[in-house]
Amino acid sequence: MGKAITICDIAREAGVSISTVSRVLTGSARVKEDKKKRISDIIGKYDFHPNLLARGLIRTKTRQIGIITDDVCNPYYSALFVSCERAADALGYTILLSDSFGEREKEFRLLEKMVSQRVDALILIGGLVDGLVTDTEFAERVNLVTNQIPVIVTGRLDGTSCSRVNVDGNRAMELVMEYLTSCRYKKIAFAGGSPAVKFTTDLRAAYRKLLKSYGLAYVPEFDVQNEQYDASGGYEAMSQLLNQKNCLTLL
Repeated sequence: MGKAITICDIAREAGVSISTVSRVLTGSARVKEDKKKRISDIIGKYDFHPNLLARGLIRTKTRQIGIITDDVCNPYYSALFVSCERAADALGYTILLSDSFGEREKEFRLLEKMVSQRVDALILIGGLVDGLVTDTEFAERVNLVTNQIPVIVTGRLDGTSCSRVNVDGNRAMELVMEYLTSCRYKKIAFAGGSPAVKFTTDLRAAYRKLLKSYGLAYVPEFDVQNEQYDASGGYEAMSQLLNQKNCLTLL
């Protein structure tokens, strides 16, 4: 195939679902013999060796919940973490927190590490689940995890059965614009945010749509993109806005 074979490749060739292949790998008896043989033959054909996410680990309750975030210093993410920890503590659980620092390969490693530590559930905040386009390889790995434990994401991950907890960005932007226009501001900017992040893209689209609905002009110079969701990124975005000749009204 020219690349490392995955559980999805095996499922496709065998004409079965990913979960069926996973059950064969974990030794489940809930697979018909003909399917089990077909899958086993393909596994042997490619000398497929599953990683920790696909191994049949005997699960025992650890009363630990894993959280993977891509920037624990992000005020929004840190607030989510604190809320999760308080709720977990009230129910007798502890939290294992890991930061991927926005590195794709590290997020893959952390995913496998959390499974190896036998967490009872996993929460993914930011990172690859926030992508405008789903990382299919990451989705495949997460699918393996969801066969063992519940997984909750704060963004989107197409092709998985994860539970999702999302902020209604359209409504949030409606409330912001309603307030600003009620104050009679005519020059409203959108500062920061990466075009590769779905939530930011949705916010930016709502911003442009609402400008039009309020009869306000869209000024490209007032729509500043930035890859960094931190204080330095905010400073850079605001500096760019304040250096514009077509100056904003300052509050």
